[in-house]
Amino acid sequence: MPAINHDTVKYKDWLATKTFDNCLLNRKQFGEFLADYVCSERDGFVLNLDSSWGTGKTEFLQRFYTELINRNHPTIYIDAWESDFSDNPLSVVASELLLQLEKLNSNIGQDFSSASRVLGKLVKGSIIGAAGYLGKKYLDDSTTTVEVAKTLLGDDEVDPKHLMKKVKEGHHQQVEAIKEVRRTLSQLAEVLKQNLNTNIPVVVLVDELDRCRPSYAVEMLEVIKHFFTTKSFVFVVATDTEQLCHSIRAIYGNDFDSTRYLKRFFDRKAVLPEPDIESYVLAKAPDFSEYQQNLNLYPKFPDDGTSLALHISYAAQSAGLGLRDLDQLIARFEACLRVANNMFLKNPTINQSISVPILLMGLIEFDKDDTRFSSRSTSKANMTTSSFNGQTPLAIRSQTYEGLTQRCLELIAIDSSEVGKTYELNDYVTEFANQLHPLNLNSSGLLIVIESIFLIENSNKVWNWDDHKKIIELSGYLE
Repeated sequence: MPAINHDTVKYKDWLATKTFDNCLLNRKQFGEFLADYVCSERDGFVLNLDSSWGTGKTEFLQRFYTELINRNHPTIYIDAWESDFSDNPLSVVASELLLQLEKLNSNIGQDFSSASRVLGKLVKGSIIGAAGYLGKKYLDDSTTTVEVAKTLLGDDEVDPKHLMKKVKEGHHQQVEAIKEVRRTLSQLAEVLKQNLNTNIPVVVLVDELDRCRPSYAVEMLEVIKHFFTTKSFVFVVATDTEQLCHSIRAIYGNDFDSTRYLKRFFDRKAVLPEPDIESYVLAKAPDFSEYQQNLNLYPKFPDDGTSLALHISYAAQSAGLGLRDLDQLIARFEACLRVANNMFLKNPTINQSISVPILLMGLIEFDKDDTRFSSRSTSKANMTTSSFNGQTPLAIRSQTYEGLTQRCLELIAIDSSEVGKTYELNDYVTEFANQLHPLNLNSSGLLIVIESIFLIENSNKVWNWDDHKKIIELSGYLE
């Protein structure tokens, strides 16, 4: 039996649902490595876990929480965004520490009561400290200073001398409180180790900091660094470091060296590995089999079971999508196919031929307000800035997913009246096959489209750009 009772931890549901074994982004190896590294630290260590917005920091931290609990380390998870409305990050961190550590075992005893008393004094002292900070900030405006002090201290009459006395007292109380809280927390960690046989350090995970107000985010870091970096405690703070630097400059000015300033708060930085998009999509994508059976979704990968998921993966990586944007792309893509499938069910004699790359890249363009989406037309359907020159219609400009999309756009823009004059079927199929080969695509579904255009096959409805555009715009109503 583990020393930590899993039924008592605050986020016990994660222990079953959020593990590195079921991580869709293949981050188990990194998670275990980081746990080894963090658990070997002891004395007030603060790690910056850096990754841009939408790359799965929260998913990782939730699984990291499970990993650490399973390793018998008391672990605290704090969602900074949930308390962004507060003006006092000090009380947020203090209360979460008390709440979550108490849940581990309610029989810690006198040491826990002592920690509660100390942290309570700390929160009270922070109010006086805030008065001192604001008094300094508005020093040139004595009226403002007094009004701020009235609000914070609750005094009906505050004169400048009384205010300065309060500020001095508050500063002294805070310095003493910092020493006391560090000492008490270290003792509490030792008590947990002795009474519950837990491992140390206690690990505190701080999430969603980059979503907070700039001032609150910086204050949270100040609180962690000055009050809670103590023996037997380790903090892991998930940030979008670039965005956090912008937040700091928003407070101190554009010329402020925010990168250097930020390093004051952290002992080390770890960069979260890029997510395995292909594995994620293969696991998250819905069952597309009905759509693939009823619709001609071209071009196809050899395995029909994974064909559309691979298309989504290629498009997402090509556009540099984060996980939140990727989830939305999957949902809207399926919505488009659902509508197209209903068209087929209403009139099964007409085969609907839909270009998967055009649909996906169009959805991405629409979501990003890309001007190419609105300016493109069926007669001029180029995805890229280069235009169709009429001489080598399938000259390979790029063996990429964008290049494939461009080929598909050029294909559906062909005027059937020009067939036999400018375009020859065999040459076209050969050239397009050259484009498909590097991406491991086959030409089975594509041949239907090409033959429909060149042979004017009326039983097959080949979607032009305007058809794709219309359904994409309708899907935009989904959030």
